[in-house]
Amino acid sequence: MKIFNTDGTKINISLINYEVINFSDSQKQIILNKDNYISKCVKIVTRMSWNDLQCIVLAVEALKRQSVISIHLEVPYFFGGQA
Repeated sequence: MKIFNTDGTKINISLINYEVINFSDSQKQIILNKDNYISKCVKIVTRMSWNDLQCIVLAVEALKRQSVISIHLEVPYFFGGQA
């Protein structure tokens, strides 16, 4: 999963670095790096595996706490999505 600052178009301005912490009970936590510039419009790009689903939810919550107004999810391939 990658998180990008964007200006609302398809242009990715910069990558937002983060760290995923896995707890012993299989829960996860996402920590956004302090040195990141976070714009008001952000795009999350992922292949959307079932393991990424929890990280996506956590990333959206962390970005909302940083006052991000617009969050776009791009899923070029949804693993297991074929019928």
